[in-house]
Amino acid sequence: MNLNTVATLRAGALTIWLIAALAIGTELSAPLKSFLTSLAGQHWTAKSILSFAAFVIFYTLFSRIGKSTSVLSSAILLSLSAIAAGIVIFAFFVWHFLYA
Repeated sequence: MNLNTVATLRAGALTIWLIAALAIGTELSAPLKSFLTSLAGQHWTAKSILSFAAFVIFYTLFSRIGKSTSVLSSAILLSLSAIAAGIVIFAFFVWHFLYA
């Protein structure tokens, strides 16, 4: 099996944003948190399962699309996504602590 590096990096970037959205979404929406808890018994476990499934789907889609960008630009995209999503989550929790 050949691993498509660009597809892996791009799928990782999208999965990072999914995790960030779910982390914030579960803090803002009790029904979403309850739904995720009902899926796996704990909302973080459900987020992990969904993230893994999303990664596999994203990887499959990007693999079929083909290699349109370089590995370096995809690696930069992944790195910036991780940094930006981390900042977004941190800023949300600071806001949540101070104002909510």
